[in-house]
Amino acid sequence: MYNEINVLFGTLAKALDVPEDTLARLLEDGAITLETGRDDRGAPFVLAAHGTGEARRAARVYKDRILHLGEPPEGSVPGSVPSNP
Repeated sequence: MYNEINVLFGTLAKALDVPEDTLARLLEDGAITLETGRDDRGAPFVLAAHGTGEARRAARVYKDRILHLGEPPEGSVPGSVPSNP
């Protein structure tokens, strides 16, 4: 299970465009919102978000991809798909 948590941690850091040590601090501070959901096609995802206003970052993290919501962060994960649902 350690490996799965490590992969999720790295993926969340990429989705929110923060270094892993910053992600750890944000998680410890309760500054990240994580919610599970299913999209219109029934695919499960984790919605990860942090920040407010212009600094807000949100992304759906799927098993095989990251879908940035709103404006994707600078240097976003290759293959991610920007969206404004």
